[in-house]
Amino acid sequence: MGKQARKSKYGPLTILLILVLVVVVFALSVQREPRQVVAQTVLPLEGDSIPVLVQINHAYQSVRHIFEQSCFDCHSAYTEFPWYRSLPLAGGFLEDHVKHGRDHLDLTEDFPFKGAEDQLKILQEIKHEIDDNEMPLWSYRLLHWRTAIEGPRRDSVFVWIDSSLALLRTAHTAESQ
Repeated sequence: MGKQARKSKYGPLTILLILVLVVVVFALSVQREPRQVVAQTVLPLEGDSIPVLVQINHAYQSVRHIFEQSCFDCHSAYTEFPWYRSLPLAGGFLEDHVKHGRDHLDLTEDFPFKGAEDQLKILQEIKHEIDDNEMPLWSYRLLHWRTAIEGPRRDSVFVWIDSSLALLRTAHTAESQ
């Protein structure tokens, strides 16, 4: 008796589906071009004569690109909805999620951020959420690789937050006296 040819466990349809999945995952992982945003006028900052919020916003420009990549889809008017928004149920879920995210924190117009009266509190919350890996949401990071705020990017954001908190506290103390 001759040897029988061994059949593959996977049919052509299964292999095709795997290839399509690989292409979709690769396409989702490709980093998007930075969003086109109206250029900000950056003034040289020196001394106490510059208002605290202007100083904080000026410093924010150095980390804004991190927020653009990791936060703007849910927390700004620059939302770029993903391809799966057109899937049944996904569109409504995404739109509701973005509306809730923007109502809580809106990064559209730089600092001071909209959505919270107390900028001290919102900065503390941002730091806490990043520190606990709660933001960006794991479900977002799952499909949007390279959005986690970690390593040097995290350090840069935390330096900006810490210096901003110090400036706000100093200004608040000076106003109280």
